[in-house]
Amino acid sequence: MKAHVTISGLGGSQAGSLRGQSEIKIKSCIEPDFECITKIYVLKQVTKDLPTSRISRKHWQHIRRLKLADPKFNLSRTVDMLIGADILKYIYRRGLEYNEVGPLAQDTVFGWVLSGGVHSRPTIAAHPVTLDEMVKRFWEIEESPIKEHLTPEEQACEDYYIQTTQRDDMGRYIVRLPFKSDFIQPLGNSRFMASIRQRMQEKRLLTDPIKKEEYIKFMQKELTQLLQQGGFNIRKWASIVQSVITSTNGDITSESDPVIFSPDDHIMTLGLRWLPLKDVFTFEVQPPKLKFPTKRKILLEVAKVYDPLGWLTPTTIKAKILLQALWKLKLDWDDSLPGQKEKDWINFQQQIVSLEKISIPRCCDLLGAIEFELHGFCDASESAYAAVVYIRALGSNPKVTIMAAK
Repeated sequence: MKAHVTISGLGGSQAGSLRGQSEIKIKSCIEPDFECITKIYVLKQVTKDLPTSRISRKHWQHIRRLKLADPKFNLSRTVDMLIGADILKYIYRRGLEYNEVGPLAQDTVFGWVLSGGVHSRPTIAAHPVTLDEMVKRFWEIEESPIKEHLTPEEQACEDYYIQTTQRDDMGRYIVRLPFKSDFIQPLGNSRFMASIRQRMQEKRLLTDPIKKEEYIKFMQKELTQLLQQGGFNIRKWASIVQSVITSTNGDITSESDPVIFSPDDHIMTLGLRWLPLKDVFTFEVQPPKLKFPTKRKILLEVAKVYDPLGWLTPTTIKAKILLQALWKLKLDWDDSLPGQKEKDWINFQQQIVSLEKISIPRCCDLLGAIEFELHGFCDASESAYAAVVYIRALGSNPKVTIMAAK
């Protein structure tokens, strides 16, 4: 049967989503009369293979005559079941075997089990990494691995690129998107019919308050179950819709979540500052004040600007270009900057405070739009390259919204 239980481990780490729960009867191969009924939770994986590496048992003389519950305990294998402490009193029997060398042996209804530490000599490969090598990630971009065997679709995409790619008079590449021309299952034109049915359902619910309340509860239950199955247990969140807050189970909302917002109230979410009443994202920037800037200090200051969707790329790219120039000068981490480079950094410090004036709409606001367009732009030079994607909604109130940049 289904189960909605959160299992936490060491440090509060989540054990993943449950596949379900059941009730089983545990029996022993050694004692035929023993049986125990208990409830279990089913997961995709109890834990990783244990032990992590092969254990040598040649010096453990005290366990050689014992009938072990797991004769191959020293080999790394899959853990099938984790037995809780609630049934240990039915499993343990009187009987202990111990030695100065090796683990403690405890007699159980399944056979002898071992506990204690082991002496191992694992091999550790140490690879010293310099500070310069560690910071390479600051410049590197993700690259897809080269595949030796292409699927038919991948090969068709490669051929399409070779056949259609051109260069204009300015030397820029003109690349066409490889849309499928033989798509078997088109989406169709069901939007109009779906819209009519939605309006009919809304009118029906307005005339029947009891049915409307049952409908809302059903949808809330379905949504909660979907989130729980995916492991999305909501803890702290906020909404500008009062009905959403009041209808939420008190177990998953935070008592400190604001319900009534003033124009200046803001909430930090995923590193961004959200103004609920305006429904926009803004940025809180602490202007760096470095009297004696060095390559190390500049790198630390640039890394503080959190911009997951690249909205601040036109500004942050200037600092990255400056860092790139400092690398080319082969300066040490704590060397003073040359005169012009120091002026460039001071200019950047003065301009970065303007980022707090930028606001990005949280919602694309596509209601009422009859057509959508996705526009992508990219450009490159010897100093940098970048790409940005916008969504354009056409209708009575056309609107263009930035989606992401890099």
